[in-house]
Amino acid sequence: MFASPILYLYHSGLLFKPTDGEAGAQHNKTIKTHPNKHNGGARPQVGSDNRTHVESFDTDILVYNRVPKCGSIWMTRLLYLLGAGDQNKYKVESPYEPGEKPWLTIPQEKTVVDHLTKAEKPTVYIRHQYFIDFKDHGHERPLYINVIRDPVEKFRSFYYFIRNGNLEGDGADVVMSEKKRLMNIDECVQNKDPECTQPKWQLVPYFCGQDPRCRKKEQWAVDKAKENIEQYYVAVGIVEELQESLKLFEAILPRFFHGAISIQSQGEEKIKNDTFTLNKKSLSEESATFLREKTSISLEYDLYNFVASRFSEMKSQYGIS
Repeated sequence: MFASPILYLYHSGLLFKPTDGEAGAQHNKTIKTHPNKHNGGARPQVGSDNRTHVESFDTDILVYNRVPKCGSIWMTRLLYLLGAGDQNKYKVESPYEPGEKPWLTIPQEKTVVDHLTKAEKPTVYIRHQYFIDFKDHGHERPLYINVIRDPVEKFRSFYYFIRNGNLEGDGADVVMSEKKRLMNIDECVQNKDPECTQPKWQLVPYFCGQDPRCRKKEQWAVDKAKENIEQYYVAVGIVEELQESLKLFEAILPRFFHGAISIQSQGEEKIKNDTFTLNKKSLSEESATFLREKTSISLEYDLYNFVASRFSEMKSQYGIS
């Protein structure tokens, strides 16, 4: 069994921080690896035989297809700072069009792919956008990263964000009655309001991709998301372990994340934290259990636990604590 492409990259050390003498050559070459349909469970080790079965990745393009309410504004600001710094030189794009949706038509996908393949390199592309397989459009796949958080916490943050917004004035833009706006999550669950019995399907499609089946709250979408993470994501961090996530990104992708921990340690002197949700109320354990076990959030936990396990393995591999 052959290891997945990204697994090969980080086991082989090809994405480690190079020595000064290797930096230029290491940063500018395209790494070749072999794909695999492995999905979950223990991952195979990389052996010498893998090196004869190759597939190309464009290591000049890093895509952060950010999941909402998972610290993505903070991460975006971090990447802008890192890309413009003395240690890292790369272009950062974070486009937004009013009314845009994270799922795309095939022509829209092609527009994104063509743009990035022609863009100035190296480049980081940041957008609320479901996973795109560049191979479907005849181009080498870029490197992907993302950051996620506990699904109930993400739900809680989004629930109050659309009601109360944040310090920057974002959010609080969904039309609803005053009674509904003031309803907390416990009341929402008790009243069996659809907002809580049929939560918005957000996490899984970002990794599952553009296939219409990814937008259905089904196990197929979760399994496809796991497969894509295993094959095409260098790493997926966790908000609850942000510092460890940055250490991992910096170890594996120093070209893009060198200096991340230094910036984070400086707190709001470097990155202002003004995008947290206002008036975010706590919820009872009964409500949390209902959301975890009786709604589609249970499927999100399947994916979250998969990511957390993979993240733990990678921390151990790189000596991160």
